[in-house]
Amino acid sequence: MFPDSIAIPSLRRLIGHQVQHQGIPCQVIEVLEEGPVLVLQEAVCHRVIQPDQFGKARRRVPQILEVRVRDPSGQLTPGFLALGVLQFLSP
Repeated sequence: MFPDSIAIPSLRRLIGHQVQHQGIPCQVIEVLEEGPVLVLQEAVCHRVIQPDQFGKARRRVPQILEVRVRDPSGQLTPGFLALGVLQFLSP
């Protein structure tokens, strides 16, 4: 299990790293403490249409993906392990 005391500070060190998520090149852009969750942005030029607050299509933006770090039992998720970032998390 990943210790709670170092989880968030260690995960924040991943911000800016390039990773592969399900074969898609991405960059870690944020860490959400609840979960915790890594927020990834696609690094390729595929873009999705972002709606405004009224649901109208306004602009194209890179797709944002979320990868949970732990499952409800506290174990590291397969999706997180597949990112290959564990070597960057050592204290």
